[in-house]
Amino acid sequence: MKKTEKQILIFGGTTEGRMAAERLLAEGVLCTVCVATEYGSEVMEPHPLLTVHVGRMDRMEMVDMMGGEVYACVIDATHPHAQKVTEEIRAACRKTRLPYLRVERDLSEADPSERNRQREQLAENSVAYYLWKDDPCDRSLFEKGSFEKGSFEKSLFEKGLYKRDLYKNDFCKNGSSGIIASEDLPAVLYAENAELAASFLARTQGRILVTTGSRELGKIVQIIGDPSRISARVLPSRESLEACTRAGLKGDQIIAMQGPFDRQMNISTILHTRASWLLTKDSGRVGGYQEKLEAAQQCRIRTVVIRPAASDISMPLEQVLKTALGYAGMGKDGRIQDSDSMTWKPDPFFPAGREYEDMTGNAAQRVAEKEKHTLTGRCIAKAAENGVREGRQDLWLVGVGPGSHEARTKEAQLALAQAEVIFGAESVLGVLNRDQMLKKRAMEPVYVPIYDSARILRYLQDHPDICRAAVAYSGDSGFYSGASSMLSLLRTKQKFPTGVLEHLSVRIICGTSSVSWFAARAGIPWQNWKILSSHGRTCNIVGQVRSHPECFLLLSGAEDLRRTGRLLADARAQGVLGELRLIYGYELSRAAEEIRSCTPEELCSLDESRLKEGLYVLYIEHKDAKKTPVLPGMADSSFLRGKAPMTSAEIRALSLCKLGLTGQAVVWDIGAGTGSVSVEAARTCPEGTVWSVEYKKDALELLYKNRAKFCLSNMEIIEGRAPEILKELPAPTHVFIGGSGGEIGAVIEQALAKNPRARFVADCITAETLMALQEAIRRLPVCNVHAVQVSVQRMEELGRYHYLKAQNPVFIIFFSGK
Repeated sequence: MKKTEKQILIFGGTTEGRMAAERLLAEGVLCTVCVATEYGSEVMEPHPLLTVHVGRMDRMEMVDMMGGEVYACVIDATHPHAQKVTEEIRAACRKTRLPYLRVERDLSEADPSERNRQREQLAENSVAYYLWKDDPCDRSLFEKGSFEKGSFEKSLFEKGLYKRDLYKNDFCKNGSSGIIASEDLPAVLYAENAELAASFLARTQGRILVTTGSRELGKIVQIIGDPSRISARVLPSRESLEACTRAGLKGDQIIAMQGPFDRQMNISTILHTRASWLLTKDSGRVGGYQEKLEAAQQCRIRTVVIRPAASDISMPLEQVLKTALGYAGMGKDGRIQDSDSMTWKPDPFFPAGREYEDMTGNAAQRVAEKEKHTLTGRCIAKAAENGVREGRQDLWLVGVGPGSHEARTKEAQLALAQAEVIFGAESVLGVLNRDQMLKKRAMEPVYVPIYDSARILRYLQDHPDICRAAVAYSGDSGFYSGASSMLSLLRTKQKFPTGVLEHLSVRIICGTSSVSWFAARAGIPWQNWKILSSHGRTCNIVGQVRSHPECFLLLSGAEDLRRTGRLLADARAQGVLGELRLIYGYELSRAAEEIRSCTPEELCSLDESRLKEGLYVLYIEHKDAKKTPVLPGMADSSFLRGKAPMTSAEIRALSLCKLGLTGQAVVWDIGAGTGSVSVEAARTCPEGTVWSVEYKKDALELLYKNRAKFCLSNMEIIEGRAPEILKELPAPTHVFIGGSGGEIGAVIEQALAKNPRARFVADCITAETLMALQEAIRRLPVCNVHAVQVSVQRMEELGRYHYLKAQNPVFIIFFSGK
C-alpha cells in the first residue's frame, strides 16, 4: 500500500468522523483528525498514517492549520447541530481555498434525545403543523414515502404525526370536523410543495386566488376537489389557458396576465376574485412576492406560500469518501494519480470557478503586478495600498447601465472590478457574466442571484469574511431601482439584530439610465419628460399622456408594447387624446438595439416577426396635452345618461374643489350613479385611484360605459351596497358621498376606521339626509366641519326670450377626520 503525499483534514468527534478516518487510512491516505476533547482522541485507534489534534480552534487557528498546501481537502464530520463550528470550518476553507465536504447524518438513526429535539422545534407557521394539530393520526397509518431530506413533513413522520395519505386529502377523522378553523391561523403559512398546500386549503372555506402558475394547477384543483372555489392568475399563453381548461376552470375564473405586479394590481385582483385565501410561491422581489404579501395583508386575507425546504450541501459518507479520495489523487484501482492532471472539484457550497480570495496584502500585490496595465490591476493595487479595516464590509449599490460594457460608467466598472461578490437579478448577472472585461480578472467574482435587499444583507451577515460586495442594478441606481428598498432597509435596521450592520460601509454608484441613453440616441432633450413605468406596475398610461406633452414609458416586453399601442389607439378613437408621435427603443446599448418611430395603430399591427421579445421603452409626444384643463368642470352633456341620478356640473365642480384631491389620492365615490364625479376625479388625478361604489343595475351599466368612453384605467367599479362592501376596499384619502341609501353614518364610520384622517364631502338634497349627517358628525371623531347651501339657476330659452331656470338647492358638507 503506497501512501499519498497530501493529507485529508477531518473535523470529527463523531461516529461519522471516526468511520471516515478508518476508511481513508485503509486506502493509504494520510489523515489528520481534529477533535475537541481528549475523549474524542481516545476512541481513535492508533495508526502510522494518523495524526490527532486535540482542542477547540477558532477560524484563524483553522486557517493557520490549513495553510502550507499540506491538505488536499477538508471533511466536516461534526455534529449536525454544531452550526457555529461548521460555519467556522467553511469560512476557513474559503480563506485557504480548500475543498469542503460535509458528511450527512442519517437522522432516522439518531438517538431518542435527537428526535425529542426535533419534536420541540415544530414550526407553527407550517401548514403541516396545522393539519397534524387538527387531525392527529395513529403511527400505524404512516407509510414512509418519498419525503425530502430535512423537510418538516419528514420530521413529523419521525415523530409519528404524519402519513403519506395527506397528499391524497384522505384524512382520518378521529372526531375532527374536517374543516380547519381560520380564526387563530397566522396571516402567512408555508408549505414545502403544492400538494401539501392544496391539502391544507381543501380543509378551509372561501374562495382561493392561485398565483403559482399553470404547471401544477391541475394537481392543486384535483386535491382541493372544488374548482368553483378557485380563480387562477396565469401567463397569457396558450399552454397556460389549456392547463386552466383541463383543470376545470371556466372563463371568469381565469386571469391571464404577465407579471410581476405591484401592490395595487394585486389588491384589485383579490377584490375582483373575492378571494379569502392567496396561494403563491416565494418568487423573490423580481417575481413580486413582497407585493403579493402586502396586498393580501391590506385586503385582510390569509396567504399560503409554497417555499421548498432549503437545500443541504451535505453528502452521504460514501460520497464524501469517494470525493476525498479523488482530491487525494487516488484512482479507482488504488494507484496514486499525478495531482497536476486532476480536474478541480469545487466545494459544493460554492459554485465552480467562484472561490473566494482575500485580495489584501501580498496576494493583492501579486495580482496588481501581474495586471498593472489593466483596470482590474489598478483597482486591486489601490485596495491593497489602502488596506481593509478589520471587520469592515464595503457594499456598493451599482447602476450598471442599460446593458453593454460601453454604457457603464468608469466608476461602476471600478466597483465591479474590485467586488468579490456581485448580487443581482439573474438577467443582470447574465450580462455581467458575459462581460469580457470582468473575465480578465485574476479571480472572477462570485455571482449570487439574489435581488431581495433583506436576503442580501443576511447573506453578508452570514459571510463576514467578504470584504467587498456589489449589488448590480440595471440602468441607474436611482431610477426605478431596488437600491431605494436597500437604503430604506439600512435606515430602519428593524429586521437585523443590534450591531449586525454597524461594520457595513455603503456607497451608491450611479449608472447610465435608459432615459438618458434613449434621449441621446433619439436626439430629443428629456428634461420635460414625464417618466412612467408599466414594468410590473399599474400605470394609467392614457391619463398620464392626456396631461403631459412628453412621456417616457418603461415596458415589460413586446406584448406590453402592443397593449400600450391598443390603449393609445382606442383613446384617440374616443377623442380622449389628440395626435400622437411615438418612438420605441429596443435592447438599448446592446448589439440588437433599435430606435423606431411609429403610430399607435402600427404598434397594434406588429407581429412577432417584427416585434421580438426583449427590453422596450416608449417615447410618447402629445402636443394637445397643453390644452388639458387642470380643474374639474366637464359639461353634463359629456356623459352618457339614463334614468340614474347625476350630480350636475356646477355642484360637481364645487364638491371636487372642496374635496381637495391630491396627486395620488385614493377616492371613494359612494353612490356613484352615472359616474360623473368618478370620471372627473380620475381625470384630475391620473396617478390616483377612484373606487366607484354602486348597486343599482341601470347605474352600473352607465358607470361601465362612461369609464370606457373616457378610457380610465384608474377607475375601479365596485358592485355592492355600502357600507358592507366598503370592508374590502383600500383605505381612502378622500370620500365623496352622493348617495348612501340611508346609511351615511355607517359609511363615514367605515371610512374613518380605515383612515382616521380621511377628507369627506357629502351632497345633501333631502332634509332627512342632512339630519342623518348632522347626527353622525356629532358622534364621530371629525373636525373642521363646514357647510354651504348652493342654488343654481341656468339660463334657458323661452321663445324669443331667455330666463333663469332654478335647480334644486343642495347642501355641500365638507369635513375631515381628527
